[in-house]
Amino acid sequence: MKYFICDDNILFAEDLARRIAGIDNSADLGVYSTLAALLFHLEEGERADAVFLDIVNADGNGLSAAERIRRIDPSIRIVFVTGYAEDYSQAIFDCPVGCEPAAFLAKPVDDKYLRTAISKLKSAEKHESVFIPVGSSRSTSYIDAGSILYIVSERRQMHIFTDGGEEWCYCRVEDMMKLLPENFCRCHRSYIINLDKIFRINNWSHVVMKNGCDIPVGGVYADALKESVTRRYAGTSFAEV
Repeated sequence: MKYFICDDNILFAEDLARRIAGIDNSADLGVYSTLAALLFHLEEGERADAVFLDIVNADGNGLSAAERIRRIDPSIRIVFVTGYAEDYSQAIFDCPVGCEPAAFLAKPVDDKYLRTAISKLKSAEKHESVFIPVGSSRSTSYIDAGSILYIVSERRQMHIFTDGGEEWCYCRVEDMMKLLPENFCRCHRSYIINLDKIFRINNWSHVVMKNGCDIPVGGVYADALKESVTRRYAGTSFAEV
């Protein structure tokens, strides 16, 4: 995993990096002494799996920085670190939705709790969510692919139906399929479905999703759909009516 550490006390940050490396011998580490430097590198495309973030920094508030980090890359997990645990132990759980921490460490950081935090991060890595960019190039946000029911291609746009509503983005079907995890399958030239959201399959010619929507299955996609469903739901029988 790749970890970034941001703390205005560079000696503490470097010591924490050494301790993380001692726990996770495959760790790739980056150390920053300012929020500005951390955010700059993330905005320039630097990739991290997790950020150990001091809440009180000389150049800003870590809670606000966490919100910016998650806007840059929603998959990054945040571990808050602070020497003011009593002041911030409640505030961190009042973060905007999506910015909740993976762990919270009080200074001086105990090895026991550091190991627990890294264990949580590595466990989450195995079940990492996939986030899909939606909106326009000027106003991009991200949605968890797990919330998507199905996607309809309408000319040059993707009409995305989720558990909570609808989203749009400009994308080709082929490019969208590259972004989606393996539980998605193309069942028609214009439709992509989430196999985890299927309610019923009708004679392999239509798929009824959990929201009741009836999705057509194109003839050239039927065999691929059968194979994907069989692989995903081994041992499960779907009604063919």
